[in-house]
Amino acid sequence: MPKIYKLVRLEHVTPRVKKFSFQLRDDGNICEPAFKPHTFANLKFGEYTRSYSIVCGDLNEFSLGVALDDNSRGGSKFLHTSLEIGDEIEMSPCSNPRFGEDDDICASSESVEHRLVIVGGIGITAFLTMIQEWARDGLSYEVHYAVRSMEEAPFLHLLDQSKTQIYAKSRSERMDVKRLLPQPRYHDGSSTRIYCSGPPSLIKACKETADLLGYPEHLVHLEYFGGFVPGSTSRSEFEVEAREVDTDRREQLTVPPDMTLLQVLTQAGFAVMSSCNSGGCGACKVTVCGGEVEYNSTVLRKEEKGIAMQACVDRGIGKIQIRVE
Repeated sequence: MPKIYKLVRLEHVTPRVKKFSFQLRDDGNICEPAFKPHTFANLKFGEYTRSYSIVCGDLNEFSLGVALDDNSRGGSKFLHTSLEIGDEIEMSPCSNPRFGEDDDICASSESVEHRLVIVGGIGITAFLTMIQEWARDGLSYEVHYAVRSMEEAPFLHLLDQSKTQIYAKSRSERMDVKRLLPQPRYHDGSSTRIYCSGPPSLIKACKETADLLGYPEHLVHLEYFGGFVPGSTSRSEFEVEAREVDTDRREQLTVPPDMTLLQVLTQAGFAVMSSCNSGGCGACKVTVCGGEVEYNSTVLRKEEKGIAMQACVDRGIGKIQIRVE
């Protein structure tokens, strides 16, 4: 259930990153306020709906770290230039079911002895709370952190410097992902689990290297900004034959280049759940009954591709048939 929060603190973390702290507007506190594992904040403010990683806090008060995107579609620019202390936003906590499923697989079938975090810039916020939990629990991990300069390394003070390697572009330092990833299994059966978030080029390099080394999907967690797979550029119109299971309603719809399948289905009156709107949470998944799909989402497993799609970012090719359940 979405709740209303007001901005109570605003801090400059770096020249391009601000920390926004929000407090529940209602007088009463939430009895069990802790966020569930892998929760992110889905915000509605002004005309925008955006998802951000939670830096710290709980359902009573939480903080986000937001970078002013050089190619902002309006959301980060609005937060940086228009949101003021006392202004209100709507927040729904959302989780990534794929991440939780991967945790379960690791717990039951793998001996994860080490965690390797590869991030760029504001991508650190995707794993910051987990890194702090690992440190408290005495777990083995290391962080490789690429930044423009030391002055533009957000939340560096929250990381254990002995386990963090910084690569600053201003010092001509370059992160070589191919040299960082070990073989997925060691001789004793233990494994390294990979976490990566940042610009598309970094994530693409991490994914390609992990695939080349033969990492299983559940040992590699990638957090894309905006939910799109690097290299995806298609925005072609496509046709949809949609069927709603509960009512057996059937419609022939057209999804233009400037709209998503989710938007078209919603406008046509189909009851489709949605949350992050960036392909990372799984809420708007629909069944694919026929046709080809261009996958831009990050939450689906290999075995789901071809039989399911995320209506918010995945796109049909030509004409497809789907089932809304």
